[in-house]
Amino acid sequence: MTSILFCLIVLLLMYTYFGYPLLLRLAVAFCPPRTAAKQAAAGPEGKTYSASLIIPAYNEEADIRSKLENVLRLDYPKGSLEIIVASDASTDRTDDIVREFAGAGVKLFRADKRGGKVAAYKNAIQRASGEILIFSDATSQLERDSIKTILRNFSDSSVGAVTGRLFFVAQKDGGIGKGEEAYWSYNILIKEAESRLASLTSVSGTFFAVRKELFPNDMPNDLAEDLIVPLVVVRQGYRTVLESEAICREVSVHAETQEVRKRARITVQNIRGLVYGRDLLNVFTHGLFSVLLISHKVLRILSPLLLAALVILNIFLSGSSSFFKLLLCAQAGFYALGYLGGFVHQRRPRVVNMIHFFCLSNYALFLGIMMYLRGDRMATWETERPS
Repeated sequence: MTSILFCLIVLLLMYTYFGYPLLLRLAVAFCPPRTAAKQAAAGPEGKTYSASLIIPAYNEEADIRSKLENVLRLDYPKGSLEIIVASDASTDRTDDIVREFAGAGVKLFRADKRGGKVAAYKNAIQRASGEILIFSDATSQLERDSIKTILRNFSDSSVGAVTGRLFFVAQKDGGIGKGEEAYWSYNILIKEAESRLASLTSVSGTFFAVRKELFPNDMPNDLAEDLIVPLVVVRQGYRTVLESEAICREVSVHAETQEVRKRARITVQNIRGLVYGRDLLNVFTHGLFSVLLISHKVLRILSPLLLAALVILNIFLSGSSSFFKLLLCAQAGFYALGYLGGFVHQRRPRVVNMIHFFCLSNYALFLGIMMYLRGDRMATWETERPS
């Protein structure tokens, strides 16, 4: 019985990390492009939408000036793009810097009391005039044509939200950033396939757009909009797609403690978000999208628990045959390499980078699960900056 359970967990993990992406790619090979994909390929021409670009900010004095200079250079009709900074009661010079751009049309909506990113968004949306809402973090830089390319997808009436493509810029010394960059490259392949087949299960919080009437203004402030928006969009009969040509860039976080803290916080929000949208896990009512959501989100969150169970079962089975002893040694070597990789930052081999980031990510997921179980809520945020 123990060996059967061991094999089932192995198969589940193999499906989560390898089988699911492979099945997606195979399905895409036999799936014709959806309407939005065809229109996107045709070029950026089309309707000029009125849009509100909302930048959430809490103590962003280090980046907000370059962010505003970046968005003011975007190639989109100025009269059709409203630029809003949603300050979550910042206590540094963020608001003063934003006010310097008032002459360029930048609006500052400041919350009197800190409530978190979602609360700041709600405050800004109440006064936003655009028919499309665009969200972009203060630490990311948008390509000049990114607004045009992300908005052209809304000419497809079935599209409720669109996410841009995030590129991480790793620091020159490599480190955790290289592993994050490799992980995101792997993840973007999954997103491309989900977008083609049905609807994305999440968006990149650094850059995405949604029809104003679809934004979930009633969502709890301690949830993550990058998960809840796609869920609510599907619930209302629309879908979320990826626009690979709408590009934003962000410098990777380098310090491992920052990366773990960020991913643990995201895990707590994702678990709460899945509970909030649990009706979308019903494959009998939501079909393929439910399968995607379970495969991409639920199983990924459960991975550290499955990995831990695999080690425990392997210890019990190691006395039964040399095969299980060999597997136990392989697991021990894998995790040892991942741990020791944290002590080497210069010229670390790519494979060690990936193993180290895999272990670090699952450790963060585990911490997030524990934080959720003890009742932690993550409404407010602190920007994790490269050290």
